Amino acid sequence: KKEDISILKNNESEKLKKISQKENVNSKNFSPSFPKISKVCKLFKLVTKKDFLLNSLEISRSENSILSGWQDSSVCCFEKLDKPVKKKHIILKAHDSSVYLTKYTLCDNFFLTGSISGELKFWTSKTKRVLLKYENMGGSIWDASFSKKNFFFVTGGVDKVSLLWNPSRKYPLRIFKGHSSDINVVRWHPCGSIFASGSNDSLSFLWDIRSAKAVGKIEIFENPIHSLEFSKNGFELSIGGLSNKIDFWDIRMNKIRKRLFDKLDQTETTNLAYNK
Repeated sequence: KKEDISILKNNESEKLKKISQKENVNSKNFSPSFPKISKVCKLFKLVTKKDFLLNSLEISRSENSILSGWQDSSVCCFEKLDKPVKKKHIILKAHDSSVYLTKYTLCDNFFLTGSISGELKFWTSKTKRVLLKYENMGGSIWDASFSKKNFFFVTGGVDKVSLLWNPSRKYPLRIFKGHSSDINVVRWHPCGSIFASGSNDSLSFLWDIRSAKAVGKIEIFENPIHSLEFSKNGFELSIGGLSNKIDFWDIRMNKIRKRLFDKLDQTETTNLAYNK
């Protein structure tokens, strides 16, 4: 890492020298500016006395709290991460089986938890009380996603269907069928009326919540899909999973735009994100 940084600094300094010579600017006034790590990211070390596996982790949008789901059916909430005080954590006996889903709403005032037995609960962040227990008709829930345009959220799991929910209703509003295996990931399109689902069957569907029908089917990945993400403008869908490749699907042209390979990592891609 030190060698790479030194090479990068040398390359940047040479570029600046060439620019200063062309523009007749004193090179002493210029120096490569590298962002300080403390201004770029936060480092948390969460220590617990648990001997169980950690299944899920969710950071609030405000970066003030973290939700974690555990094998012993509990949910642990770490709070006040933005303050120089002793970190507060609360352990909730949330479910009767392992927790694989923890998800904050966009406002951070509520959160969602789901278990391997199919339980799905909606909580308030302030008092840590259950507001609603949903009547999930399927089995294990692997992922959920909240829409930025409305109050709806979607879930996907072992029952091979995606479900559309209203947080204030116990039963799902719509059911989306098409996959032949577990649904590992669901993500909303920026428009708010379409979402994508990715499954172990290596397929990704684009669903319209207004008609409850598929408006797109992507069959290029050839491996189980574990991660999906839309670009900010909604023109592109990135796909990753049990492979060392990442595909970028052009939604307008309905074809693959680019494929990246990670030669150093032969395992899988578990999460994708676009910069703001």
